[in-house]
Amino acid sequence: MRAKRHQFEWNLLVLVTAALVLFGLEARATAPLVRHVDWKGAVRFVDDVARRFRKDDVVIFEQPRSIHLLSLPLWSVHGVNALELARFNPDPERLQHLVRAWRGRYASIYFVHTYSTDLCGLFLQRVEEMSFGTTEWERGLGRPPRGPEFHALHFRISRVVPPEELQVPALPEVDIGGSDDFQVSGFFDKEGGGAHTYRWTGGCASVYLPGAQPGATLTLTAAALQRPADRPAVVSARLSGVPLGTVRVEGDFREYRFTLPAPLPPGPPLLRLDVPAWRPANVLPGSDDVRDLGVMVDRIRVDGKIPVSPGGGPPS
Repeated sequence: MRAKRHQFEWNLLVLVTAALVLFGLEARATAPLVRHVDWKGAVRFVDDVARRFRKDDVVIFEQPRSIHLLSLPLWSVHGVNALELARFNPDPERLQHLVRAWRGRYASIYFVHTYSTDLCGLFLQRVEEMSFGTTEWERGLGRPPRGPEFHALHFRISRVVPPEELQVPALPEVDIGGSDDFQVSGFFDKEGGGAHTYRWTGGCASVYLPGAQPGATLTLTAAALQRPADRPAVVSARLSGVPLGTVRVEGDFREYRFTLPAPLPPGPPLLRLDVPAWRPANVLPGSDDVRDLGVMVDRIRVDGKIPVSPGGGPPS
């Protein structure tokens, strides 16, 4: 009888010890979570973003996988009119139709976006560049999570400005990558220096050309450096929907010429460049550039005819 009791006490001691060991291991693994907060500071950050918008504005967000943190709380908590795009590259014609329809309904139309979304044809006034960094506990797949992971958001807030409202002088030349901030759409940020400051186009890019003249020669200075030889940069140009022609851009910067229609199409003169895009990260060894690039554009110049006086000479 005494031996059975001794065995029982021994078994109980083993079970209690095992339970304490398991509890200790669990406590040690759980302790870092006690003070951890996923996405710490996100509420304050969203509050700060919400102050940029009024109740009679509408805010269009990039595809939800990109900036998903913002749109739902801005709509549900702060009452911001918000719309999420279903994909990174929305149909340009449909998006422009939506913006035109909303121009009279809302005071201002804003976009919250990154370089991942192609907004060709929409002219945007940059409002602010914003960033937010925080941590989220790792979600382990097939193993225990190791700890917090850092996450960051980098995006731009821009306001839609119709071309006819752009305060741009009718100059004969647009320095792309220089003084072009208000009259380009569908281009990436400025690059280069010295002799050439330029911007890469996306698959489509637009430029507002108030200096366009009927029958004038339009000269495009462009390059296609690093672009794979098996993916030629065939650029199709149009002015306000009227085809101007197609050129193949190759190598370093050189000039390509088009003739503008006479008379000019009605409405604001908008030059559109369409070109098959390529992604350096998929082609160039060691590249981490995931932008969908078209061609590098440096300048766009319009050479019009000099008006003459009735006497045959230049006007006085």
